[in-house]
Amino acid sequence: KAGPAEHMIKSYGAALGLAPLDPERHCDFADALLKVEAYGAAHLHYSQACDLDPESARARDGVAHVEGLDLSDAQRSAYFVSWSEDSAPARLRQNSTDAKELENA
Repeated sequence: KAGPAEHMIKSYGAALGLAPLDPERHCDFADALLKVEAYGAAHLHYSQACDLDPESARARDGVAHVEGLDLSDAQRSAYFVSWSEDSAPARLRQNSTDAKELENA
């Protein structure tokens, strides 16, 4: 069952998808990302909002807020939050049989 944070991310993400050039939608999405501690993604969207509207106090305040937080490098680099308990999918290694077959095709 999805929790409130997941619903919020999905809702604001969908709204942003409908209006990707709207700085307020970027700020809404960034606010939601902050709530789930996806600080890197929040900073990215506040910055995008600043690029779209350099006069946006909300966007500038958001950037300043994230930059002012006492975060580790790992926290600052959080761009994704998963609610799944499943393991991440296996990645194809360069030296795997499949990769070699693709090279020889």
